[in-house]
Amino acid sequence: MLLKIDSVEEIGRFVVLKHKAPQFHRLSLIFARNGYGKSTVCAVLRSATDQNPDHISARRRLGAVNPSKIQLTWKSGHYGFSSGSWTACPGKIYVFDQDFVLQNLHIGESVTTQNKRSLLPVVLGDAGVAMAQKIVALDQEQRDLDAKMKTAAAIIRAKLPVVAMDKMSDFCSKAIPSTIDQTIIETGKKLELARNTATVKLKPSPKLIAVGTLDVHREVLARTLSSVSADAAAKVRHQIESHSFGNRGIPWLKFGIEHIHDDACPFCAQSLKSSEIISAYDAYFSEAFAQLIRDRDVNLVQLDTGFGEAGAALSSLLATNAADVTFWSSVCELPAKMWISPEELAECIQTLTDLKSLYAKKLENPLSLIDLAPNEEKFGKAFQIIANYNAAVSACLSAIDTVKATPGADPKVASQIHDSWLALKAKSEEPVKTAAEDYRQSEIRRGDLEKEKKTAQEALTQYSLTTMSARQTTINKLLSDFGANFSIVDAKASYVGREPNTDFAIAVGSHKIKAGEKSPNEPSFKTVLSTGDKTTLALAFFIAQVTADPKLSDAIVVLDDPFSSQDINRQFETTSRIRAIASQACQTIVLSHDPRFLQMIERDAPQNETSTYQITCDDAGNGDLRSWSSSNELKTIYIRQAETILEYAKHGSLLSGATHSSIHQEVRPFMEDFIMNRFPGRFPARTFLSDMAASIRAAGSSDPLFGDVDDIDALNEYTRPNMHGGATVTDPSALRAQCKKVQRIVGSY
Repeated sequence: MLLKIDSVEEIGRFVVLKHKAPQFHRLSLIFARNGYGKSTVCAVLRSATDQNPDHISARRRLGAVNPSKIQLTWKSGHYGFSSGSWTACPGKIYVFDQDFVLQNLHIGESVTTQNKRSLLPVVLGDAGVAMAQKIVALDQEQRDLDAKMKTAAAIIRAKLPVVAMDKMSDFCSKAIPSTIDQTIIETGKKLELARNTATVKLKPSPKLIAVGTLDVHREVLARTLSSVSADAAAKVRHQIESHSFGNRGIPWLKFGIEHIHDDACPFCAQSLKSSEIISAYDAYFSEAFAQLIRDRDVNLVQLDTGFGEAGAALSSLLATNAADVTFWSSVCELPAKMWISPEELAECIQTLTDLKSLYAKKLENPLSLIDLAPNEEKFGKAFQIIANYNAAVSACLSAIDTVKATPGADPKVASQIHDSWLALKAKSEEPVKTAAEDYRQSEIRRGDLEKEKKTAQEALTQYSLTTMSARQTTINKLLSDFGANFSIVDAKASYVGREPNTDFAIAVGSHKIKAGEKSPNEPSFKTVLSTGDKTTLALAFFIAQVTADPKLSDAIVVLDDPFSSQDINRQFETTSRIRAIASQACQTIVLSHDPRFLQMIERDAPQNETSTYQITCDDAGNGDLRSWSSSNELKTIYIRQAETILEYAKHGSLLSGATHSSIHQEVRPFMEDFIMNRFPGRFPARTFLSDMAASIRAAGSSDPLFGDVDDIDALNEYTRPNMHGGATVTDPSALRAQCKKVQRIVGSY
């Protein structure tokens, strides 16, 4: 229980507010004119229970130099606010004020999604709040995970733009295979192949080294002809040497023998019959000899072509093949390495040069025996190097032929495949590695959250079906007791906007208007309910929330002008409900600018549990909370009203602070107070002017007021539309005429 508001500093209009009265009772009624601190007190108590400093900082006194401070005395001890925080929470406090209405029911003329969200705790109670808070917490965790995943995805895409957002989940969850390096090589070759399809078709393949085999060279160089006599061979050599034919002798002689016709010399046409030298030539240039010459020349041409001058052709072929291999390696997997080291190449060039020298001897004497045996190892090694190289070329040619026969692929698709594997490999390196793991773990947790949230929503929905149905019944009973011509229907929990909120509709007769945004051209919350109806609806929600609390006996209930814009019938019901709440709550505090309303509460409340106070504040911001009497206040108001009405009746003048509208509104309460005070005991408390007139008329001419009953009826009819500021602008002439009736009635007694 709150005992004293010891001090409030630099908040609202107060430089300082001091408690200068006895401590609060179980039912404490506080009178303060508008603008004198009622809302400040509500903000202080709301901040204390919510432990939210924003309620204080939002009301910090304009121009304040010193910090805002608060000191409260509770039955349980002292609680203070300084340096932006409270020392502790004093307990549960329910506050009904304009902030409650704006937060939970409507802002201006619309019921917003935030209103519906804030209303959920009001209609579901603590258990429902706990369930809703679980959903909110799950939703917040879900948003945090979404943000974490978005950040991780941004890190990944900054490093790997090829990873599309719709493929991010697959990328982050995919394991990196042990064979990824080989796969990247293969997909890279396929990409190059796709990019160079036309080039592949035209690109030359590597070539073999064409210098013959060692066996063939060995056989030709060592070949002789047994059919040629030594004498014939000697004569041929002598002929060549004596004529200095050199290497061209054998071909020249052979050419001449082949062109002898009719035994006549092709050069001098003399007869060659019985010529010994021609017989020697015939023996020498036999078919076997001709074949030897052909084989020798074929080998020598091949050797010259493949080897070239000083190995130039061989070196050129190896260089060309090496360049081609670079290309072919980029588009396919070559099964063998085509390579001859510089040392091996030098050895091969030297060996083949030696081989050509041996062929020179064979040219001089085709029948000479040239044996490679003395240098077999050297020749064997060189030709083995060449054979190994050619074997590698042959193996590669098979792979190259396969590639050439492969249909062309789409370069874009091949690039995407290759890039995806490169990206997957990059996932093993920071910062992508950590980002991918964060994304994967967040996605797993997010999936679990979806299930948990769905379960929690289903539980809240099921809970709300029964709880909100009961709460709707309670609210509608309150609305009926308040005399409202509408009710709420279809109350339920909703999840519009992700967080749980409340949805309901207003029923007027057989018509339903869903609570929501205002409509410019259709009936809506704005147009269906009056200002008084909206306040009554808010109060019904508040009372339903408070009375449903099983721990209400431990809570404090604070109400700030709960009757705003209500007619007298609803005011009576409101005071009755406040007294009922006060009998159950630990403490009830009511603040109002209307002393009549506070007196209505006080009149039937337990006097030993009720105390009354007033908040005042001077222009310098010095405020006091003092003891106060509703009766004395009303007497003061009664006198002021009498002076204002009678002055206008006599002279048509407005006293300071008065307006035509304010006088119009004061006529009825003044007349009710005048009759009650002038004829004490004549009418029960809280009798309306219309009921007074009906009672007087029923009593007949014996009633002392019977002579004025027509004027009393007229005053009742005149003031009824403007009791709560809802009528048209007051006409000064009509107002003065009615004030003269008041003057006449008052002057008669």
